[in-house]
Formats: sequence, structure tokens, C-alpha cells
Amino acid sequence: MNILPTFLWGCLLWLGVVAAQSWYSLFRNNLIARKTGLRFHIIPISHLNHFWMLVDKHVLRYVKLIFGDSAFTRYNWMGWELHGRYYSHHELGDAFMLVTPGRNWLYIGHPDIVMDLVWSKRKM
Repeated sequence: MNILPTFLWGCLLWLGVVAAQSWYSLFRNNLIARKTGLRFHIIPISHLNHFWMLVDKHVLRYVKLIFGDSAFTRYNWMGWELHGRYYSHHELGDAFMLVTPGRNWLYIGHPDIVMDLVWSKRKM
């Protein structure tokens, strides 16, 4: 009988630790993104989170009904780049970032910037 409450408290503690680690990583990545000087959006769940990839479109459908179109609903699902095409670069500029707990994602929409990055890596 005492095992079930202990197990539930353990699960709750584990979820709290995971949530705290995720928010700390998001805070740290936000500070890094601010140093770049680029425009960015903050997404609280990484779109490469395995659990999120299973439920993203189903959950986002309801989030969009409640909160409308936001950065969370536009950028937080696999394949948003194909659907959005150039619209994000038109809105945010040739280079912008998505800040997630997992990592910062740099999106570049100008071929000259990409070539400068590629050639600078080759020269090193």
C-alpha cells in the first residue's frame, strides 16, 4: 500500500526536475541568442523532442483555437519550414533564430550568407 504513494511522489519529483532543467536550458539559450543581435522567437518545447513529435499537430490544433496564431503554433512542429517557405525570412530578416530548450536554431535565407559561412569553415 505504501509503494503507490512513494511511486507517485517519485514521478512528480522527476517531472519537476525535468521541467526545471528544461526552463534553465531555455533561459541559458535565450541569453546566448540575445548576444548574437539577431531577431529570434522563443519556443518552450523543442520541435525535436521525441514525445512532442508524436503529439505536436494534435495539440497545436487546440492551442491554435485557444490562443490563435503565435510563434509557438507556427514554428513548433516538424516541417514548418516547408509550409512557411519564405514568410519567416520576410518577417524576421535574412537570418533569425529559434530558441528552444534543446538548442538554438539559426535559419539563413540568403545564399551569399550561406556561402560566406561555408567558405570561412573551409579556410580554417
